[in-house]
Amino acid sequence: MSKSSPQHATEAPKPGQWQQHDQLQGTERRPRWPVARSIEGATEGRNVHGAGIVTGRSPDFDRRFTRGRYAFPMRLLYIVLLYLLGPFLWVSLWFRGRGMPAYRHRRFERFGHVEPVGGGVAVWLHAVSVGEVMAALPLIRALVAKHPPGQVYVTTGTPTGSERLRVALGDQVRHSYAPYDLPHVVYRFLHRVQPQQVVVMETELWPNLYRALARAGAELIAVPAA
Repeated sequence: MSKSSPQHATEAPKPGQWQQHDQLQGTERRPRWPVARSIEGATEGRNVHGAGIVTGRSPDFDRRFTRGRYAFPMRLLYIVLLYLLGPFLWVSLWFRGRGMPAYRHRRFERFGHVEPVGGGVAVWLHAVSVGEVMAALPLIRALVAKHPPGQVYVTTGTPTGSERLRVALGDQVRHSYAPYDLPHVVYRFLHRVQPQQVVVMETELWPNLYRALARAGAELIAVPAA
């Protein structure tokens, strides 16, 4: 759990009490970009940024990857392997585009080249494909109704998911493809979007992204797609 600033430091609320806690604090908890901070995984019962929808437990990726004597070697090995695979990501997009040309469109978004958002967004929600997008639509609509225009950012991983989102919500949300879990790509994406809260439909293992969010103090929540 991220620590509040000294003037607002209070005991962490119990699950299910987050709305009341926010009212007592009298201020929004915004992540600090790009100042590094450390946080723990969120507990059960987090409220998705005032939308009145309570979620499950935040992703708690392998502690051996982030802590302990083997944390640095494992993270380094993971990063090296990702960069070695980097050229094949381009090739993969090209070949997948033979059957579905949309994979070749907007491919730079997958490397963090998205339109910068001045002042950041309230919520970034990620839904991989059509199934997750369909499951997330009620939540996305609740977030859109809660926040000013342009404050909800949604990413997908497939062209079909992207198209379903466009048909359902049009320009009500900001949208791009999700970034690959390469450190510089994650950094570029986060500093262009600057989310206060990140919601992932289903739990996916993205160690570099989760670590970057933790360092910035952005809240991370996993929502079951079923």
